[in-house]
This record gives sequence, structure tokens and C-alpha cells, in this order.
Amino acid sequence: MTRHGKNATASSFYSYAERKKDAKQSGWGTLHERLGADSVKQFDCCSLTLVPVKDPVITPQGHIFEREAVLEYILAKKKEIAKATKAWEKQCEAEAAKEKEDANAHNERLIKKFNALEGTPAHPGAKVDLSQFETPRASATSALISNPLKRKSEGGLHTEPVEKVRAKGDEGAISNMSEGRSKQLPSFWIPELNPTAAAAKLEKPNQKVVCPISSKPLKLKDLMPVKFTEAKADEEVGHHAIKSKVRFICPVTHDALTNTTKCAYLKTSQAIVAYSVVEQLLKKEMVDPINNKPLKESDIVEVARGGTGYASTNDVKAKLYRPQLELHLYCVCTASNKLSDMMDVDTFKRPSLPGAPTGAKRGRFESNALVSVVPQQSHARTSNMQILLWNVYGDCDNYSTLKGHLGAIMDVHWSSDSDNLFSCATDKMVRVWDMATGQCIRKMRGHNDIVNSLHPARRGPQLICTASDDGTVKVFDTRRKEAVKSYDCAGFQQTAVTFNDTAEQVMSGSIDNDIRVFDLRRDDIAYVLRGHTDTVTGLALSPDGSHLLSNSMDCSARMWDVRPYAPAERCTRVFLGHQHNFEKNLLKCAWSADSYRVSCGSSDRYVYVWEVSSKRIVYKLPGHQGSVNAVDFHPREPILLSAGSDKKIYLGELDA
Repeated sequence: MTRHGKNATASSFYSYAERKKDAKQSGWGTLHERLGADSVKQFDCCSLTLVPVKDPVITPQGHIFEREAVLEYILAKKKEIAKATKAWEKQCEAEAAKEKEDANAHNERLIKKFNALEGTPAHPGAKVDLSQFETPRASATSALISNPLKRKSEGGLHTEPVEKVRAKGDEGAISNMSEGRSKQLPSFWIPELNPTAAAAKLEKPNQKVVCPISSKPLKLKDLMPVKFTEAKADEEVGHHAIKSKVRFICPVTHDALTNTTKCAYLKTSQAIVAYSVVEQLLKKEMVDPINNKPLKESDIVEVARGGTGYASTNDVKAKLYRPQLELHLYCVCTASNKLSDMMDVDTFKRPSLPGAPTGAKRGRFESNALVSVVPQQSHARTSNMQILLWNVYGDCDNYSTLKGHLGAIMDVHWSSDSDNLFSCATDKMVRVWDMATGQCIRKMRGHNDIVNSLHPARRGPQLICTASDDGTVKVFDTRRKEAVKSYDCAGFQQTAVTFNDTAEQVMSGSIDNDIRVFDLRRDDIAYVLRGHTDTVTGLALSPDGSHLLSNSMDCSARMWDVRPYAPAERCTRVFLGHQHNFEKNLLKCAWSADSYRVSCGSSDRYVYVWEVSSKRIVYKLPGHQGSVNAVDFHPREPILLSAGSDKKIYLGELDA
């Protein structure tokens, strides 16, 4: 166990070496190993001999070879092709001769059969055995295998070896000679009962020599000579090609050419230049800067780097697949066929859940779908966020993508009837999506800063409460674009929000460590929940609506009694164990469907599950390689979802 093994986080001080050592000692999970520079071929080395080139040539695909080595390779391949072609032609001639021989034998049998039938007119009662003139349907080898006791030898039926074996008696069910199996199965103990393997049929060989790297046709006329611009000799290292760190430079910019430099080959001057020259100079003027000859697009060839004939190009990480830790944690893509229809079947068996979407930031689990928010980069280099919906069962495919937000999506929730999806983002906007069409049907404006959280009402009119960095909590009606209620929170940024069970109150957490409860009927603060000593990052209402769960950066989760006429001290339980770190992520929390368990996100890469009655940790689930930002329980099954900064979503099955 390394020095950070017990309090490992996703931060920078948990080094790569420590993470790799812990993963190796655990015995579980796929191992990743970074390859060193000595494991990767240098760009100026031959892809066949793996040594620095002296007389280099390049293929149209950009692979550099030593001229002598590639000529020997082409010659050897042509000899192999000629030898294989000769063997294939010989096989074709043998097959043609056999077909001709079989045809002649068939014709001869027909003639004998005709003569036998027509040659006895004076003896109409004579019987002729016609089976001797029929064409055999199977070869002698297959007939002997199907009935090995009818194999003839010079003295008649050769049954002595079988009888000797039978005379010893049945010595167990494993004997292949007992219970009549000697007539059905060949025996490797008796050579005469062994089948004869048929000769493998040769396929027609490809007549083209292919490149060992790109598998493209390799022709001698396509090889182009290369002229490198040598760097000045290093006085300390000398002129040795292997010892020198930089052998060649770009003839235009005089920059060093290494494996980390993207290079291009110019056919007009046969020179190797840095690819920055192509992008900044050549594509504008299309003139060779070395000899001032005009260039075409086909005259510029990108030089391949890092690969050899025995390793994939530019692959600098090796993987060793090992079994996962058996905690029923499966990396998934997520929900599909309606689980409500499948759960009614008594014989239902949950399938394994393979594969995971990359880049997941948030997740919300409903009975029929899982939503994950995935950041991507558009071609214009602007941040474009998408909401992805994944199938849980079956092939776990991504069946829908919702586009429209112009900033990072902070929170998503389903409506009470699952017909709509609500989302908020850093673009200061709240959107309503129609799940039947996948289109945005409503854009709600009103906030002046990032919208951190939202939550829909459980019953009644479809209301949405939101919390923003502008220090306000707003309530929207899906039938209107503007907010119907707005509450100022003394300028403190609001980080989490939710309705109570009857949608008559809005509960909001902020950076001042307090949870404010607003009464929608009186438009005023009903009461304030105090107890946290740092920012409240997540709020979740219990399924029965009697208690509120809050997650805070003080590394604690608290359960509050929010029922009417509750005691003055509303904090009933405190759950400890999970962590918050300097990343200051807004970690979410959730209740199980039966209200017996709660779970919170944690920055130490674990998923924590507490038992409400005893406040003890019943599960501490590993698997994530980054901070766990969001958790949620399935409304009917004992399934827990988690999404982390490692761009992965996990579904874990808990004991019921």
C-alpha cells in the first residue's frame, strides 16, 4: 500500500506511479502501461530493420524504409507469391485430373450397366445386382470411419483388434469401446480405426506485394527517395547516428525533427519539412519553398511516426485485461426497454451490462432511461454540450442525443410522467425537452448567471425550481417562459435546490452553508436549516417527503426533518465518511426507493452508501478513477448509479 493508498483522490498529488502500483497490487481491473521512448521507432528509422536509414525511401502512405531493405522485402515476397502460385496451380491441375478420372469412371459404369441389362434377352428371369454399377456416394475413408468393423484386409474382415479390446470387458463409462461405441467412434489406440485428415485446400494467393505497415499495394515505382537536412554535429556526442538526439532539421524553419514533430514529405524537392510549414505557408501559396516549383495536394505526404512492422503506429499504451472486482459493478451505457414491463416477469434475470459512455458528467436514472451529459468540442472550437440517452438492456446503445445548450450542462431531471426532460446549463438557460420527438419545446430565461441546479415538482402543475450563481432561486411554470416566482438570497450563490413533497415550499442550499426554505404561498422564508460549516452541494428529498438529505463540502451529509410542526432541532442524523477536495465539485446525493439507504458523491473515487437507521456505511464501492459527482437509485430495483470525473457511468447492484 502506497503512502496515499488509504486517502487516494483524483488530484495531482496522487501520482501516476502510485496509482499504477495500487492497481497492480489489487489483482483486479485492466492494467495500463505506458511505453517508453525506447519502445517506439524513431521517424527516421526503417520500418523493417528499425535502424537509422542511410538511403531512405518513402511510400505514398508516408512510411520510411531503407532502400536495400525494402527491395529485399519485395524480392522475397515475389518469390513467396510465385511459390504459392505454383502450388495452387498444381492443386488445380490435380483437381481437374481427378474430376476427369471420376467422369470416365462414371461413364464406364453406365456402359457396364447397359450391357448387363441388355445382354440377357433369353433369360428374362435372371436377376442382375445393379448396386455394383452405382456411383459411390462417400469416400472409402468416410465409410470406414462410420463403420470401422467393416474394414477389409487381405484375409477378410479385420476384427481382431476390436475383439481383443472387447474381451477385456467394460472398465468404466469413459471407455470409448463400451456400450456399442466401438461401432460409432474411432479409437486412437487402434491405428486402423483412426480417421485420416484431409489435405488442406490452398487458396489463390494475392499477386500483389503489400506494405508490411499499411497493408496497401507496394510497388517499386511508387517508392520515392528522401533527402533529409542534417543537423550540425554535436561536439560532445559526436557524429554517431544512434547517440545523437537530433539528426535532422527542417530545411525551412530549421526546427529539430523528432517523433514529437509532425512532418511532411514534398515530392517536388524530396525534402522532409515540419508540418507547420505546410499549414502556414504551403497551403496558401502552393509553391515549394526549397526549389520554388508549384505544388499540388498530392505532392504533400504526411510522414508516419512511431510505428513498426511489429507494433501499431502511435500506440504508446499497452493493456493487460484482468477480471473486475466482483461487486456487480458494470460499466454501462444505460436504460432501455421499459423496466416496468420487464419486472413483472417472475423469471426475469438481469443481464450483464457491458461497455460505458466516455465523457459522462452527470446522470439521472428513471424506470425507462438514463441520461448522461457529455461535453464535446465542435469544429468551431466552441463548447457544445449534448444530453445523451442510453439503453440499459440489450446492446446498451445511445438511442437519442439532445442538442441546444450553449454551455456546460449542470443538472438534468425527468418530469413526473417521464414525458419531458428538464436541463440547466452555464448559458443561464433552462430547457424543456419533449421525449417523444427529442426537440426542445421551451426555453426559460430569467437568470443572470450560471444555473447550478433545478428540480421539478412531484405533483400538481408542472413547476420547476432553479438555483443560480446570481444569488436567486426562481420557480418556472412550463406553460410560461418567464419565472413565476423569484427569491433573493442575500446575494449568496445558490448551489442546490428542490421542492418539498407538495410543491408548496422550495428548499435551496448556498455557499453561506445554510439551507433556506421558501413558502410559495406567503412568498417568504419559512425557516432556515443551519448545521453545515461549508457550501451545500446537493439536496435530495426522501420518497415519502418527510426528510431532506443534504451534502456539503464540510465532508458530511445531514438528514433534516422537514415535516410541518417538527421540533426546533430538525437535523436528525449526520452521515460521515465521504470526502470533498480542492476541486470544489457540486457532489450530489440520493435516497433509495424504500428510504432505508442514502448515498452521496465523494472526491476520493468511492461510492458511499449508508444505512439510515444506524448511520453506518454499508457499501464503499470502488471503480471510478476520479471524483464521484452524482449518484442515484433505481425507483424499483436495488440498483445504484454513479457518474464521475473519469468520464464513466457505473451501475451497481446492491443486496435487496
